[in-house]
Parts: sequence; C-alpha cells; structure tokens
Amino acid sequence: MDIFNCFDIVIHSDDFNKWKKKNKEAFLCSFFRVIGGENDDSIQVDFYNEKKDAISSFVVEDGKANLRLDNVEVFKKKDEKVKRLDLEEIKISETKALSKVKEIQKTKYQEENVIKFIIILQCKESPRWNISLIASSLKVINIKIDAKDANI
Repeated sequence: MDIFNCFDIVIHSDDFNKWKKKNKEAFLCSFFRVIGGENDDSIQVDFYNEKKDAISSFVVEDGKANLRLDNVEVFKKKDEKVKRLDLEEIKISETKALSKVKEIQKTKYQEENVIKFIIILQCKESPRWNISLIASSLKVINIKIDAKDANI
C-alpha cells in the first residue's frame, strides 16, 4: 500500500474524525514502517500538534486505521521544529526510494546481510525518505533520499 492510499484510509476513519475534532490544528508530519518484522504491511501515520508539542499516531493494517498513540511527547531536540509533510511535494514513491537504497546496499555494503528496513518519510529541509538498513551484524546503515528529486 502506498502512502497516499494509507493517508486516505486514515483521514476517512472514525478514529481520525473523532480525534481531529479535538486536534484541529494538528498536521501530517511523517510516515513510518518496518519491513522485515511481524507486521510488514502496517504503516504508521503521524500528526503533530504544535500547540501541545505532541504527536498522535494512527496505524493502518488490513485496510483499517486505528489511533495508536494520542498526543505523546515528541522525540526531537528542544529547539527543533516539526515540519508539515505536504504530500503534493512527494514525487519519489516508497518503492522507488527502497529500490535506490537496495542498489546502494549491493554496491557499497554487499557484505552486509540486511534483515530489516526502517522507512520514515518526513520533512526536514525538504521532504525526504530516511531509510535505515539493519544488518544481521547489528550494523545500521542510514540513507536519506530527497522525496522530490531522489538526490541522496
């Protein structure tokens, strides 16, 4: 499932509509998923409430969205701002980003046996895919790909 379908499922869910009534100023800030674990098909969609400096997370599994975390503390530096993730700016799909990461892994890290991929789509300076590869040696390889133009 791509992020656009996932987002659509979230914003049309009962959980989201109930939650949004109490969090009108919250905005989309990230997507998160792990490939290589028990729930490869689940995707977490995060919304940030600047007023509360808190994140709420919805998890999409089996075509349904459920509120998993409601207004929890944000993991960030004290002076760091959480930026809005604008889906209209996303030109590189998760599939393309992951394909590019796998190419890099084959050429630069071929000796590593990758067992998990942690995939985050967020906006820092611009929207980017932040993909971490976890190897069986417990080595972590992090690759960031611009979600607009695929630059690394």
